[in-house]
Amino acid sequence: VMKSLRDDIDETIMLGTFLHEEGIVLEAVTGGGLPFKLSVDPGSRFSLYCSAPGKSMLATLPEDERQGMRKRIKYRKHTDNTIVTAKALDDHLKEWSRKGYYMDNEEEYRGLRCVGAVILNRNAYPVAALWTAGPLDRFRMRDVPQIGQKIREAAETISHRLGHLTL
Repeated sequence: VMKSLRDDIDETIMLGTFLHEEGIVLEAVTGGGLPFKLSVDPGSRFSLYCSAPGKSMLATLPEDERQGMRKRIKYRKHTDNTIVTAKALDDHLKEWSRKGYYMDNEEEYRGLRCVGAVILNRNAYPVAALWTAGPLDRFRMRDVPQIGQKIREAAETISHRLGHLTL
């Protein structure tokens, strides 16, 4: 699924999961023939509150777990766009949850935009996230809906393979 998605959008595709109050990259499939490629090592950590994969997993946690997690998160400003309060995070998650995918608009790294979607197990519990990232000139805001749809569909395919029947 990851390789097919990479070939379709020609960008690096990553898979990650929760590790306490942060996320961890489990796998990455490096983008195609572009001169500039994003390379991410498995084991790399990411912030849950300001990354597309973290937001997608947080948004789909059961309410009590999400509220507990967002209180334990140590919010740190990475860029001018970083979400730094639990209230701002809640508002952001509410806004994006209708789309079925989430975006990080230079929130963790300046010049990088990410789009991700959650992977659910058979109990509709978030076990991972699938996402892509690229520089702003290749990830224009007008392209986000199309990229988001492809990421969401690929995440749904993996979710179905894990036994999740409906999203």
